[in-house]
Amino acid sequence: MRYAAITAAIILLFMAGSPAEASNWRDLPEGICSKYAAAEFDRLSPSPGLNWSVTEMDWLPVARSAGWVTSVAVRGAYVGALIVWVNDDLSNGHIAIVREVNDKGIVIEETNVGKFKGVKTYVVGGKKYRATVREGWGKPSYRSISYRELTGTNAEGLILAGYIWPVRRAEYDKNPGAYPSVTQHRWKQE
Repeated sequence: MRYAAITAAIILLFMAGSPAEASNWRDLPEGICSKYAAAEFDRLSPSPGLNWSVTEMDWLPVARSAGWVTSVAVRGAYVGALIVWVNDDLSNGHIAIVREVNDKGIVIEETNVGKFKGVKTYVVGGKKYRATVREGWGKPSYRSISYRELTGTNAEGLILAGYIWPVRRAEYDKNPGAYPSVTQHRWKQE
């Protein structure tokens, strides 16, 4: 029941969209998961690159509103996509980048994972934020995750919110057959 309510809240937020903040990801502190994933996405994606707000909870709806392909399907991953997790009250999240997609799951690259080390407070766009600092602060690492693992709550109390592909919606719409479906449940990458 809890998972269904969280999923419904995320889908409503996703469908409605939300306004982007004035600041961008470049203002985030070094080491935070969002900054690392954003820099990688920006490097891989077409212009204008990552062009939306800085809090994980807003990324899906704002990216969608900004013209990026997004998916809330567990198997909606795409190499180079951002994967977004959030907690049940949308007050915390985690961002990583998808490096591989296969029939069993995905491989992601992420930072700021591992044992709890403390909390870092920072200001972006005049607003104060708190980030959990973990052993992997600023240290990229790879991890395989099965699709089954993506369907529930992870050890940090986060659930999958969805993916943001490094593909503009206008490009996707020109030739959707060139891409896997954003809602397809099984596909192999070439």
